[in-house]
Amino acid sequence: MVTYRWVDLLLFPASGPSATRILPAHQRLAVGDHIPDGPPETACHFTVRELEPPSVLVLHSDSHLFGRLADREDVAMDWAWTWHLTADALGGTRVVQRNNLRLTPRWLHLAYVATIVPADFVMAPQPPARSHASGQHASARTGPAQHPAA
Repeated sequence: MVTYRWVDLLLFPASGPSATRILPAHQRLAVGDHIPDGPPETACHFTVRELEPPSVLVLHSDSHLFGRLADREDVAMDWAWTWHLTADALGGTRVVQRNNLRLTPRWLHLAYVATIVPADFVMAPQPPARSHASGQHASARTGPAQHPAA
């Protein structure tokens, strides 16, 4: 997933810039694999929970709490991030992305809604020239993704 750099700098200053290309050598995933999501010292990662190439990817995390939040016993996160690709009537690909996130305590949930939700709205699919998903739009128009044999 590619994000606008200004969003990364505002909300995730410790993260580097988004990728600019796909490295074929790093395209093999398996259920149970960990995908780092930030600098190593944050220990933030996703775990692959479900994988049905080329159509379904489900990631899970309870590690996206960092700094002092990660050390608090009253703070918890349970996050699932899902992508489902299906063929559309025009021969392209429809991408459905869903997030399911549970945060406690309530103040943390409210902080999330006040910061991350607006950022997601800004980056939601727009006309391809503005969208963080413009690469996805271009891929969708070219037809189904090609996947190497396992």
